[in-house]
Order: sequence, then C-alpha cells, then structure tokens
Amino acid sequence: MNIPLTFEATYQSYASTGSFSQLVLDYLEGKTELKSFYAYEPDWKGIELSITNRIFSPEKRKLLKRELTLQYQQHHNVEAVQKQLDRLEDDNTFTVCTAHQPNILTGPLYFVYKIMHCIVLAKELNQRYPHQHFIPVYFMGAEDADLQELGFVNMNGMRLEWTTQQKGAVGRMVVDDALLQLIDTCALQLKELPFGSEVISLISNAYVKGKTIAAATMDIVHSLFGKYGLIVFNPDNASYKSLMKEVFASDLTEGLPYEYLQKTINNFPKTYKIQLSGRPVNLFYLKDDLRSRIEKDGDGYRVVDSDLQFTKAALLEELQSHPEHFSSNAVLRPLMQEVCLPNVAFIGGGGELAYWLELKNIFDQYKVPYPVLLLRNSFLLMDEKSTSLMHKLGLNKEELFLSSEKLFTKFVHQQQGEAIQLDRQIADIKQIYVAISAAAKTTDVTLEPHVAALEKKATDRLQELEKKMLRAEKKKQEAQGRQIHRLKEMLFPNGTLQERSDNFLYWLACCGPELTEAIMSHSEAVSGSFCLLNIHS
Repeated sequence: MNIPLTFEATYQSYASTGSFSQLVLDYLEGKTELKSFYAYEPDWKGIELSITNRIFSPEKRKLLKRELTLQYQQHHNVEAVQKQLDRLEDDNTFTVCTAHQPNILTGPLYFVYKIMHCIVLAKELNQRYPHQHFIPVYFMGAEDADLQELGFVNMNGMRLEWTTQQKGAVGRMVVDDALLQLIDTCALQLKELPFGSEVISLISNAYVKGKTIAAATMDIVHSLFGKYGLIVFNPDNASYKSLMKEVFASDLTEGLPYEYLQKTINNFPKTYKIQLSGRPVNLFYLKDDLRSRIEKDGDGYRVVDSDLQFTKAALLEELQSHPEHFSSNAVLRPLMQEVCLPNVAFIGGGGELAYWLELKNIFDQYKVPYPVLLLRNSFLLMDEKSTSLMHKLGLNKEELFLSSEKLFTKFVHQQQGEAIQLDRQIADIKQIYVAISAAAKTTDVTLEPHVAALEKKATDRLQELEKKMLRAEKKKQEAQGRQIHRLKEMLFPNGTLQERSDNFLYWLACCGPELTEAIMSHSEAVSGSFCLLNIHS
C-alpha cells in the first residue's frame, strides 16, 4: 500500500540561486535597455494586451483543427482534447504554448515543467477571462537532428544513451532494438519503486518497435497530460509549412531574416551575450533520413553533407510543391509557431527567452504577432533523504545553491565562529597602524608609504594565517565535508540544476500521480520565483 505524500513549497528569487543569466534577470525586472526587444511585459497586463491584439484568420483555424483532428485519430482517451479541438474555430479561442524537442523518455525534468506551466497558465486564463478560451499547447521540435542532446536519459544517477545508426530528424527516427534495450535497463531502475510498474507500462505502451520518436513522445505526453486538455503540435507537416512559403522563399532568395536579425544584433546591449547569430539561409532540407543545411552556391544552392544541388528556380518549385521538405532553424521556428497558432503567450527557459529577444524585428517585418514571453517555472525536488541530511548538517534551503566548497566553508565558520576568523584582530591591527601613520607623518611625511607597506604586510600575514586555520579545521571535519558534497550531488547532479539532469519518470515512479498535481498546484501562472518542493510521507 502506497503511503500518501505531503508537499511543502518554499520560494526564493531567481537571482538568489545564481543559476540564471543577467539578461534573463534584467528582462524579468523590466530593465529599460531591453524594452524595445519585446512586445508585452511578462505580467497579467501584458497578457491581456496580447489577447486584445491577437487576430487569427478563420482559414488558419480550420486548417489547424483539421490537421490536429487527423493527428489525434490514432489516440484513445481524447475527450478533453476533443473539447479543445471543437473550440479551435471560435475566434475567441487562443493558445498558450511551450516548445521542446522530443527527448527520449521525456529527458530532463524541465521538459515536463514547461508543459505543466503551460497547463496552469491556460487554466488561470480561463478563470480570469471566461468569455475567451485558452488551450495549452506543446510545440514538439520533432525536426531537431541533435541526437547527442536528445538521445540520453539520466535515471537514478545512471546516464543511459541511445546508440543508433539512424540519421536525420530525431522525431522521424524509429524505436529500434537498441532503444528497447535502453528501456529495459530503465525498467530495472524503476520496477522496485512504489509506482514503478505503472511507469514501466506507460513507457512500454509509448515506445513500440518501429514507431517514430515523435509518435512515441506524443503518446507519452498525451498519456500524462491529455486529461488536462493539452494539445501536442507537431510542425513536421506539409499543411502547416504551406503557411510559411512566403517567409521561406524570402529567406532563400533575399536572406531577409538574416538581415533583420543582424540589425537587432547591432543594436543589442553589449553587456549581454548574443545567443543567436543566424545564417544567410536559415532552412534545412528535410527528406526521409536527411536534415541538412541549405547553402547558396554561386547562382544555385546545395544541401550540405549530400549530393543534392538546386537551381534557384528548381528550389522555389520544390518549396511550392513540397513545403514539408523545408525545416526551420532557431531563427524561423518561433515565427512558424506564431504563424500556425492563435498564440498569446510563450513559456520558455532562460536560453530560449534570450534568443526570442533577438527576434522581435523579424516578427515585426513579417507582421506576425509577437507573444508575451514568460520564464518557465523551476523546481528543486527534495525527498526525505536529502531534507534529513540538510537538517543534520544545520543548513538552510537558501544556502543549498552555494557551491560545495563555499557551503563547506560557511558550515565550518558556523561551527567554529570566531575561533578561526581573525576579522576582529585584523581590524585592531589596522587601527594601530592608523595611529602609527599619524605619528610617522608628524616626524617625516615621506614615512607614510612605508607605514602603509608594513600594514599591508601584517594584514596579509594574518589573512594567510586565517586561511591555514580554515584548511586545518576543514581537515578535521572531512566527514562533514563529504556529507555536504553528497547532499549537493543529490540535489545538483554534476554541479547543475536538478531540473537539467534528473528525469521526471523516475520521480513519478517514486511518488506517483500526486507529484504531478503537487507541481502544478505550486506552479505560478505568471512566474516570479524558484520553488523548492519538499516531499514527505
């Protein structure tokens, strides 16, 4: 029998975690120098303005409903989704969207945090604005070809990698024997956990040999979140891409997106790192197991890492006849998202928001509405083992974001107090030298630099002594130092945020469906802080 769990949430500022870029922090604070790079403030007023200004044609609504209905024909338990699809043709229906590639087995935790945030935001909007309707959408980056980034999972501290000879868009790859073997290894990690059998069943039903990764990802996301009315949107679709023909043509023949992006980069505040540089051509050629960059080659074009070449006329004819053979990079993907969806808000991680801030000029030039940008919610999940160890060491949650070394130093100082700190003695020495300097100046003003040198030498020696005392004390408390390192590794695997490493399915096997509900209940629709979630039985 599974024991009911309780969840206790505390919050702290993003800045205090030391884990977010200055660009993101400044954006959240509304710094003046960034205001020209986005359309709406990331708050309720900004969202309301976005809703008011969002127009989406009836023709696009019909296309969207038709294609999504076809997409969901093969799925069961779609009642909540079907209700959403039925409302798509209403001109007062909008979407809130997040986007992510199809990581195998949902990849890192933030994959699902994004989706949960999207669901929470849509729910809150439906309560605030009952005369409109809002649908949460997961935009699947199925055309991403970076298998190294998408083809691994961290399960209970074990990194498992999918080794396959397949190439091209990961979403088009199929479940093979190697992936099934990886899933079997995952099952060994999960089977003894309280909800392990349910999670193993979820995985096994989604990842069937011969099924595409996009279809498997849709299955698992739908199984987890379809009941909340979440819609999965796969852009690898000829009808959706037909809406982008003019943009794609201008990219191929005139390089306009690159030109617009360079103007932004030239005007972007120099204090921030540029995330997205773009290319003269921002499209890939996508066919079968090929997804390679298109480059200009004299008067024609070539597809990198292939023998394919096109004249300008032939490539434009290919675009008209087969728009599905063209795939956007990060410069054009956001534009396609907003062209295809009646979207009012986009939820992304820090890196995503950073490059979206470079794209507003492209949106403006193509007259595509730019959504409200919201930073996705972040969580640190703390089970009883990590919480118990934290209390045993006398640490508090705010200190957990310090490095292991800084945390150990602070711990030793807290334990020993003034015994190994010479601040007071150093201050006393400085006061003595103030008196010495005053006396020396009355005798010979040229002695003042000599006294200052003596003071520096004396304080430097004391500071060096203090460091030696700290090292000696740390050596005495090596056992506690190891425990601190263990705690940090439990909560920040490989020195990174837990959400960038741990897998949701493992935590789901430990805690069950209560975890999903707890995370969503502690998610802020318009986020403003980092949540530490304690889990107790």
